[in-house]
Amino acid sequence: MGLFIPFISCCICPLHSQSSLRNIRLMLTLSFLLGLTNLTLTYPSKVIIKSFTCENEEAKIATKALRYAVDEINSRDALPFRLSFDHHDIEPGASEAWSLITTVCNELKEGGMTLISIDGGRGYEAIRGLADALEMPLISIAPPTYQIDNTNFFGIAIRPSTAEILADFIIHKGWTEIIMFTDGDYSGIPMPSLWHHLYKKTNQSVSAHMVELPAEMDQFDEFLKQFHIRRFNETHAFHSRQIQQAQEDTNDLKNQCKDVIIPKFNRIIIDTTSPSRMQKLLSAIRSAQFSQAYYHYVVGNFDFSPYDVEMFHQGNINISGFQLINRETRGYWNLRKHLKKGRQMTTDASAGDDLDAHSALAHDAILVAYHGFARCLAANDSLFHGTFRHGRFHNRGYPGYKILP
Repeated sequence: MGLFIPFISCCICPLHSQSSLRNIRLMLTLSFLLGLTNLTLTYPSKVIIKSFTCENEEAKIATKALRYAVDEINSRDALPFRLSFDHHDIEPGASEAWSLITTVCNELKEGGMTLISIDGGRGYEAIRGLADALEMPLISIAPPTYQIDNTNFFGIAIRPSTAEILADFIIHKGWTEIIMFTDGDYSGIPMPSLWHHLYKKTNQSVSAHMVELPAEMDQFDEFLKQFHIRRFNETHAFHSRQIQQAQEDTNDLKNQCKDVIIPKFNRIIIDTTSPSRMQKLLSAIRSAQFSQAYYHYVVGNFDFSPYDVEMFHQGNINISGFQLINRETRGYWNLRKHLKKGRQMTTDASAGDDLDAHSALAHDAILVAYHGFARCLAANDSLFHGTFRHGRFHNRGYPGYKILP
């Protein structure tokens, strides 16, 4: 371009040189801007993200965190692209997986570049199969499932599994028997993965007793009471038989009484992914009207808050848990403040006011999607060239995805 300007200047009549030069400079400027526009159009104007979940209270809060993260990113200056976000609720029930697939297929007719799955279970398995077939990124914030052969190349679970952490904890404590409080559809610990990590790290055998929590939260108090009675009877039945056999020998009776004084420990792992159900169960444990000196509870998720630590410390109850959220950052407080809006908060600084891990992971899922696309486009800025035409998503020359459920 530097060689082209002097050549044109020599061919201009002197009488019109000033005006002609201005026209030429204007034409060159327009050409440069058009070339720059062609370079920048290789970046997509927006990245379309769609999320899906079954209707429940925890999912509503997670969706609010997703929208907050999208607005937070789009409010920044000098972004290479914007985020376009849509969320869709699915009716829970027996046809949940089919309803999810039908909704996803209908939505992708308008286009989509990333899927976010908020729930686990059958719905997640269905959407994962669809993402693999379409070769579309899928981000899951549900607890990861156990897979011996990980062939899922297009999905990522940003929530770490608690199976390996619990396996290390059990080995560290030297436990050979545990009790699992499972929570039906809300359970999140993949048992095959737990046993796999235990087998890989130790040859010691660990037995487990599975007990399912009641579906209604107001039954937790009675559930704990009945559980304690059963464990008390099971623990002391054997000692009672020994005492009857040793009544003729006072020395043997004295030795057997030593066993009765020290009851069996109850190592209980609480397996629930619902923050509200977990808080209700922990409250029932703290208010239980029986001795829990020989109980040790382990919260098998990442929602054990500092408030819970303080409350159980005052109650002198053995309990352990894990924390995932960094509460020392400004982002945590901003998100917590945003999620508080429109919610009826308690008068004290209870754990219900805190930010649960599910909502924090939902917020981070948007960050993962944004930075993932940013890195891909930085490596290949023409990756999505021609994807958008007149603001509408196109795939292989056609609008949206032509798919049927």
